[in-house]
Amino acid sequence: MAWQQIVIRMVLATRGGRWAATECGFLVARQNGKGGALEAIALWSLFIGGGQTMWTAHEMKTNDEAYLRVVALIKANDELSAQVAKWDGGGTGVHVIELKKDPDLRAASGARLAFVARSKSSGRGFSPTRIILDEAQELSVLALRALLYSTAAKKGRQLIFTGTVPDAAVNDCEVWTSVRDRGRKGESTRLAWGEWTPKNSDDPQAVIDPESWENRRWSNPSLGTLIEAETIDSEWEAAQADIAGFLRERISVWPSLDDAGTGVLDVAAWMRGKGALEPLTSGVLVVEVSQDRRHGLLQVLGENASGARQVEIVAAVRGGDLRSAPGTSWIPRRVAEVVASDESLTGVAVDSKGWAVDLVSTIEEAMAKAGRVIPIHEVNSADFVAACGTSDQMVSDGEIRHSGGPVMKAAIQAAQKRDRGGVWVWDRKRMGVTGLPLVAMTVGLAATKEADYDVMASIL
Repeated sequence: MAWQQIVIRMVLATRGGRWAATECGFLVARQNGKGGALEAIALWSLFIGGGQTMWTAHEMKTNDEAYLRVVALIKANDELSAQVAKWDGGGTGVHVIELKKDPDLRAASGARLAFVARSKSSGRGFSPTRIILDEAQELSVLALRALLYSTAAKKGRQLIFTGTVPDAAVNDCEVWTSVRDRGRKGESTRLAWGEWTPKNSDDPQAVIDPESWENRRWSNPSLGTLIEAETIDSEWEAAQADIAGFLRERISVWPSLDDAGTGVLDVAAWMRGKGALEPLTSGVLVVEVSQDRRHGLLQVLGENASGARQVEIVAAVRGGDLRSAPGTSWIPRRVAEVVASDESLTGVAVDSKGWAVDLVSTIEEAMAKAGRVIPIHEVNSADFVAACGTSDQMVSDGEIRHSGGPVMKAAIQAAQKRDRGGVWVWDRKRMGVTGLPLVAMTVGLAATKEADYDVMASIL
């Protein structure tokens, strides 16, 4: 397809006998055929470019599938298949295709194409010339570090990033976002960037119509070939509870949230609250669930030993990442575990109009089983509306202490408001999963308004 040809030419373009770009990145919606473009690049690297090429993916199953697709392409061509000396031969999560050492193959003599599932140490022991970084929306800084410096001694080194629009609250996407930002600015002389997205989709203030076929065509260059119009219509109908997800996955809407974010909240003021966290004298554990019920978040908000409001996300598993997690089945057990281990918590808070309220009875059962039960405060609509204004004010005044983590910062950057009966509240739908920490903080402020709420009153 024409768009795949553009990507391949972008990657393989030369200037003065060297690669025009030592870094390349391209963004396209799911199932449009990015794998086909990568396969062509990988085959060129193996049979013409020579040296060692590494194809990496976040998930082992994606890595395995890429290997099988490339093997099928090679075995379908007798001339190429005859040049292969070894198939597979790697360890767990690693597959290697190695060519024969034959001077007739010129640069390709002894060339290798390795498929490696990413980890914090993957790539060590390899010396690739070219690295393909598939599923870049899940490329951690540590995983990139393990791979990046393995190419240092190679002439003609090149990194290729590709993926879909991430959810900042769920995906480990700092590297991918950095590539996107540098690519969009167009200032780098060594980075090539291509994206298939609707007009103004990089603007957090723009309203992108997901039903517009112009927008759908821009973001799906394989529409009419790999993807049928009827398929997108069907996806849209099924995604009514997750409009933000549809905009990310199918329309590739990825706003450039710089330090100013959407401008709704003062991000610089928020960061003035960054500092070392102190033990809480009292607090609540907030449970928040996304509108599509696919993600849950736990957050502690309370007063610390210095008398300041303090907020922090709670990992879904002990020692895990401070972010939301898929599903909700893990929440009751984790709430009970946290409550049992933290005597400063005086209550659990949920939004009475949110999906988290459906977990109340299960949470109570889990706490009873763990041996410590504290009241569950269901924040009503009036208190939540008031707390939206409170959270806005406290963020603007830099009054909330926090660790400065990227997930909370992303929520502040993504803040959006909507009118509800003449008053404003946070726009959960537009903020999506990214905004969960902001909504949770607001629920926590509502539950602890003015002073810690009256625990006895909450259960009478």
